[in-house]
Amino acid sequence: MKCWVCLIFLVAANVMAADGPGAATEPRKRLLALVLEQIIFAEVNFRDAEPADIIEHVRLAAEKAASTNLPPVNVVWMVPAETKLPRVTLSLKNVPALEVLRYTTMAAGLKYRVEDHAVVIYPAPPRAPKKPHDSVP
Repeated sequence: MKCWVCLIFLVAANVMAADGPGAATEPRKRLLALVLEQIIFAEVNFRDAEPADIIEHVRLAAEKAASTNLPPVNVVWMVPAETKLPRVTLSLKNVPALEVLRYTTMAAGLKYRVEDHAVVIYPAPPRAPKKPHDSVP
C-alpha cells in the first residue's frame, strides 16, 4: 500500500511541475495504464461474448478496485451502435486488465487508447484494399 501512495505522490509531483496545460497528459496516462496493470484477473473466461460485455466486466473490476485505494477507471465506448462486431472467446489466467482490453479489442477489430481520464474504445480504421500484383507475361 505504501508503494502505491508513493507512486501517486511522484506522479502528482510530475503533474504539478509540468509546464503548460497539456504537459500533464503523459503522467496521467501512465497512471491510468498502471492502474489497469495492477488489476489482475485470476481467470477470464468468455465464450462467444459481445465485446462490450467483456469491456464492461473490466470496467466493473476496475470500479471495485477503485474502492481499494486505486483511482477509478472510466471507459468511453465510441463504437457506433449499428456496428456489427464479431463475438469474442477469451480464456486467460493471471492477466492484467490492460491485457484483457488489448486482447478483446484486437479480437473484435477495435482499438483502444488510454487518455488522461478514461480508456477510449473505438473502431479500427478500415484497412486499405490490397492492390493486385501485376502479372509478369
